[in-house]
Amino acid sequence: MRLLPLFSLLFFLSFCSTPPKQGETAAETQQSSEDTLTYMQLYDLVIQDTGERIEWHGEEIDQSAAGFLSINENGRCGENDCGKALALNNSGADQIHVVIQAPFQIEDVSSHLATKYTIAGNSTISIGCSHLCYAGEAHLFERRIVGAKTGEQPF
Repeated sequence: MRLLPLFSLLFFLSFCSTPPKQGETAAETQQSSEDTLTYMQLYDLVIQDTGERIEWHGEEIDQSAAGFLSINENGRCGENDCGKALALNNSGADQIHVVIQAPFQIEDVSSHLATKYTIAGNSTISIGCSHLCYAGEAHLFERRIVGAKTGEQPF
């Protein structure tokens, strides 16, 4: 399970506290411990609520409708405009069920987010920000379409 190392790290860090460094105040120590994100906070900061979080572990998914889809930049987003707003466009006439992977690396943790969307024909929806802009750093969450199919049954 690829997410296990991230969950473990985030869970561990959420319960750890670092003793103050010499000359560091308690308020500064509290601020540094608040800089740790949980997985759900990370997900909520990067992904728009137009999709549904799913577990996906790299297995092959039907991509028969991928040719109708494109991911486009649509303005700036994130803290201090450090990222690009991303939109998913469906140029086909039919509704498409889509799974998008967003791989990332934060410090020494590599993982991904996976989100399922349903997009109507000839339409565009927002899918979030290209970067997580947090605590003065920008972390890329590149989007990849890993599944796309038409029909009544989603993945």
